[in-house]
Amino acid sequence: MSWEFVLTAGVASGAIFVGLLKLRPAVSLPGWGTAAVAAVIGAGLTFFLKQAADERLILEPPPDNRPIEKLRGDYVGSQSCRSCHPGEHASWSSSYHSTMTRVATPESVVGDFDNQTVVAAGREYKLERVGAEFYVELDADLLESGGVATPEPDAAGASAAAYAGLPKSPEQLPVKRTRRKVLMTTGSHHIQFCWLESGHSRGLEQLPLAWLIHEQRWVARNSTFVFPPHEPEEKNIGRWNEICIRCHATDARPELMGPSEMYSEASEFGISCEACHGPGGEHVAYYRFPGKRYSSAVGGGGEGTIKDPRDLLHPVDSHVCAQCHSFSMEKTRELKEIWKKSGYTYRPGDDLSVTRFIGQVTDAEKLKIMKEIDPYVDVGHFWPDGMIRVAGREYNGLLESPCFQRAEGDHKMSCFSCHLMHRKDDDPRPVKAWANDQLKPGMDGNRACLQCHEDVGRNLTAHTHHAAGSSGSVCYNCHMPYTTYALMGAIRSHQVDSPDVLITQKTGRPNACNQCHLDKTLLWTAARLEEWYSQPRPTLNREQTEVAASVLWLLRGDAGQRALIAWSLGWEPAREASGAGWLPPFLGQLMLDPYDTVRFIAHKALRKNRGFEDFEWDYTAPLEERAAAFRERYDRWKESPDSILPENSELLIGGDGRVDSERFNDFLRRRDTRAMFLME
Repeated sequence: MSWEFVLTAGVASGAIFVGLLKLRPAVSLPGWGTAAVAAVIGAGLTFFLKQAADERLILEPPPDNRPIEKLRGDYVGSQSCRSCHPGEHASWSSSYHSTMTRVATPESVVGDFDNQTVVAAGREYKLERVGAEFYVELDADLLESGGVATPEPDAAGASAAAYAGLPKSPEQLPVKRTRRKVLMTTGSHHIQFCWLESGHSRGLEQLPLAWLIHEQRWVARNSTFVFPPHEPEEKNIGRWNEICIRCHATDARPELMGPSEMYSEASEFGISCEACHGPGGEHVAYYRFPGKRYSSAVGGGGEGTIKDPRDLLHPVDSHVCAQCHSFSMEKTRELKEIWKKSGYTYRPGDDLSVTRFIGQVTDAEKLKIMKEIDPYVDVGHFWPDGMIRVAGREYNGLLESPCFQRAEGDHKMSCFSCHLMHRKDDDPRPVKAWANDQLKPGMDGNRACLQCHEDVGRNLTAHTHHAAGSSGSVCYNCHMPYTTYALMGAIRSHQVDSPDVLITQKTGRPNACNQCHLDKTLLWTAARLEEWYSQPRPTLNREQTEVAASVLWLLRGDAGQRALIAWSLGWEPAREASGAGWLPPFLGQLMLDPYDTVRFIAHKALRKNRGFEDFEWDYTAPLEERAAAFRERYDRWKESPDSILPENSELLIGGDGRVDSERFNDFLRRRDTRAMFLME
């Protein structure tokens, strides 16, 4: 409660008193007497309200068991923006930026805590809600030393002996239980994670469960990432305070004093107005008087008191997004120490590259320096040629795009070429549809590219060699394909490039042609790229000339490739271009994959096939249970006419209309089984 509010309330109270006297004068007072009484009442109410505010501050100190919101410096908070910018505030409130991180309340917690007992990864959790608070009872060692899930042999026949040395299963060990309060949440779109009190100052521990919002169910946290099935989850005291706080709060100050001393603060939880526009104190002060607001609306004024990213020069405009949507780190150890104490020095309008390295693994010198500053720099976020392969680092892709690098005049590509952070009142899309990607109207189609490439638009089919209106004539599908893993699925790459079979060979990254034409070989793709665009045809091995690329990726590829191809098998344009009748045997194999997320994605794709639409199946169940459930439905499908497929050696389908199990298993035995960890 501010002094401004208290004083206004006092004056208003005095004015109301004077008005009541005029309506029903109970006593006769001279003019000066009425004013005096009103002043006394107003002053009295002012004093009372101020005392109440002070007492409340005394009675309700900030919590000491979780990070807190505390404005500092020139930060004023998003509520200060609302009165003058109600439309922008409303659209921001409807975005997933605003709800990225919240204090745990009945409004923010979306998971089911109504006396639930959940078993995940062999552990039991008891969830309960007590009034407006949420609690979890769980095995204490999950929090004290990290949880261990005993893995299964994979479908390719990996021996359980490979996992020798793991701790005994929970049933064989004495288990100590603990009860923890849920303090905060992260996520409100696809998945929500919960943070628990840790007993270490304001450090948080992550609940080893996650709530799948669309599926309305709890799963083990590791079951939501491409995470090696035989590795324990890391100990995570302070994960939010040291990692998530970087992007999931505004003006974040980690205040990391030691392993068990974390006094983290932020001016505001979530990604709020000042995260993109900079501290608003000067702006609010300038426009505090109505005259300033009026003169600004009529003739301008107040420029420089706040940052509008769209008005910034290239590439500093996109740095506003890059502060979170990039793989980056502090340029020096000194800057890293400053961050650990008081947060980033970057503010919107600054050149981000002055204080941070934007990760480019193709820059050997930069990578060397990054590793000297932080030996744990993870290059696993990238494909071998440097293209980013996980979500949340979109600026890394934009940075490597020719369209971004060659920005000239009006043809200046930035994040704001396609995205709009505030939905316009005349936008015909529902709020939720806009919030999914926060795209400008029309930017989900060719207009996004043709706004600069007008010459291509004048004869689009001559460029695409696909029919007008087909998925092959959608610019995005060829130049920004779904090669980025994200949230148990795939999103478009934000690095604009063109299909190239040689790059596919070198990196293992699926190319746009074979992600859509799932039934075609790399030879087929190379021939068309040579014919249409004079791209040199690389030397291909026998398998690449004889077997569909998608089949090779899903049988022989690594877990990241398998996740992407499982998603592609459910992508409607690909199913239309390639046919879908042949998919069940291959999706069935992916549903036995050792990686949980691959199984999850494959199940969603399989349900799009006739005969499997209502197939309910638990992707986290034990291998035997999963296999039996799938086998029962698959055997029924095999009895239907749909299961007899046309002979196609490229899809391993023999003359009897069945998959050649010998060749199928040969590819499977040669699968890339290296541990894969893709953390978005």
